[in-house]
Amino acid sequence: MKPSFAALLLPLLLVAACAKPADEANKSTKVGKARAFKAEQDMLHLRRECEQYQALHGELPTDWDALGKTTTDPWGTQYALDVDDGYADIYSAGPDGLFDTVDDVRALADSRSVAAPGG
Repeated sequence: MKPSFAALLLPLLLVAACAKPADEANKSTKVGKARAFKAEQDMLHLRRECEQYQALHGELPTDWDALGKTTTDPWGTQYALDVDDGYADIYSAGPDGLFDTVDDVRALADSRSVAAPGG
């Protein structure tokens, strides 16, 4: 006796249904990695802008307004800029949108890497 069409189709549907969430999780992971990479690239660019600002003004900017820009990470939160003791700490809140959590993405701009004007 030959199996019915439905009996042949059911196992294929079950396999397809089980495989879909794994594909979605894989896409989600790829998107997350792409956003983290974009954040790192943004922060490298922002670091260069901070260094250029320092070269012109002799000090690091204390906020993004000094650079005349609004900076938003790939998750929609403004990048943080903390300047302390000659360093500019630039960081993203990461996927959860909350600062000071394990998923934050950071880049450190050392003000000593750029000579002050006349120095």
